Amino acid sequence: MRFLLVFALLLSTWLFASTTYRYIDSRGNVVLGTSISDEALSRGYQVLDSRGRVIAEVPPRLSNEQQRQLANQERDHALARQRDQELMRLYGEPSDVDRAMRNVTGRAELNISNLQARINERLSRLALHQQEAARQERARSEIDPELLQEIQQVERDIEEFEAEIQDIRNQIAITEQQFRADRDRLQYLLNLEQRRLQEALEAAGHGQ
Repeated sequence: MRFLLVFALLLSTWLFASTTYRYIDSRGNVVLGTSISDEALSRGYQVLDSRGRVIAEVPPRLSNEQQRQLANQERDHALARQRDQELMRLYGEPSDVDRAMRNVTGRAELNISNLQARINERLSRLALHQQEAARQERARSEIDPELLQEIQQVERDIEEFEAEIQDIRNQIAITEQQFRADRDRLQYLLNLEQRRLQEALEAAGHGQ
């Protein structure tokens, strides 16, 4: 029994000693050794058995920046998968996406119409104020300060409404672009699902 224990201890020691590590150093040279250096940890290495056969492949150790990039990629992939699932849940076919886009842009266009009506009202008021200002200037060579303030306020209102309309139009363009991307992605997912279904049916047919 004691002999077996000693033999097992010697065998494990020999196996450990026979393990070789191989990696490429900074000069491009192949390095073999029985211990792991920091350079090997950063560059990645192979573990060889006593016969020189590769028994393990250890990838390079990622830097903090690489780890951050990898985490961002995994997050982006997860978000993309979540978005794909949401598209398949919301829409049955691409025409559903077009219908949803028309509903959203239609409401935005209605807001533009309301703002344009307010602009037209301000333009009518501005024309009246300007006529009154011209009359006062002809009659007494000066204009009522309150009237001037009212004209300036109406002009500011018009500028604000026009800027708001432009913002809405910009948002419509972005929204339409997003919907078109969703429609294209949905079409791709539906085609992919159809191909997988067809492949499954063909595999089932061959199995019979």
